[in-house]
Amino acid sequence: MSSGDVVAFKVKGLYLAAVQIQTASESESSGGDLYTLVPSENAGVDDVSVHLEVVRHGEWVGFRSMVAKNAMLQAKKKGAHKIAFYSPRFGIYEQWNVVEGSALDRIHWNSTVVTLQNRKLPHCEMRVQMHRLGVVEYMSGCVAQKGAVNGSLESGSIQTMSGMMVQEWIRFVEKEKERRSALEARVEKAVEDVQGLQQWAAQQVQCAREDVQEEIELLLEALNDKNEALADVNARLTTRIQWGAALLETKKATILGRRVLIAWKLLAVRSKYCDTVVLKMRRRNQVRMALRVLDAWGERVAEKAERRIR
Repeated sequence: MSSGDVVAFKVKGLYLAAVQIQTASESESSGGDLYTLVPSENAGVDDVSVHLEVVRHGEWVGFRSMVAKNAMLQAKKKGAHKIAFYSPRFGIYEQWNVVEGSALDRIHWNSTVVTLQNRKLPHCEMRVQMHRLGVVEYMSGCVAQKGAVNGSLESGSIQTMSGMMVQEWIRFVEKEKERRSALEARVEKAVEDVQGLQQWAAQQVQCAREDVQEEIELLLEALNDKNEALADVNARLTTRIQWGAALLETKKATILGRRVLIAWKLLAVRSKYCDTVVLKMRRRNQVRMALRVLDAWGERVAEKAERRIR
């Protein structure tokens, strides 16, 4: 925070505005106008009554209000209002110490909570939320908000606001340009990556199609070869069967009968063996069924006995 900064104080969500509480005609002792700093429900950030110009001298800072006729914010020993704007001079009553000042100088801030302690009256403290609104524009050795001394309050406010936010606006525009340029570069890079990925995917799909086509052709050739081989085998088998049939017809009836008898014997032995196996399996099943019935009967008897005991 340095000289020329324009700030505004906020307490409990309300801006502190400079309000006149005493005119020169009402003050007999001092003979000057008196303004105080109070929360206002109607004042906003664009209201000049909440704008305070920072005046810094070393570690001490002061706050000047254009609405209060360029008077400095000071702490008062007496009176109903302990915080007021009265004198334009930057004396020890108008000097304040920002407790968090060293920390604020090391960081960039636009809004922060600070504690202000008066130099002359250290027990007088203010805990406020400070908003940085901009910087006062200096022209030809004078402050812009002081340039219209003979003008109205509204014209002075317009002159102040016209030069106050220029630097901040330029910084914002430059940052926005940089962000948009970076974003456009990222978007272009992403588009190029997507196009490259599409081309690579198309190439991969084409290569896969060619490989599959080659595999299909090879499989068709192998299938044709196998079909030809099977046809040859089938022809040979047909010839052999025909030859065997002719050979069998030439055999004698006795040899054929003997073979039939031997086959019948083998079939009879096999049938007998199968009958034996089936009989054994039936017996085993009957035994298992009887055991299950006995187990079930035993469980039933045991249940009845338990019920009788109960």
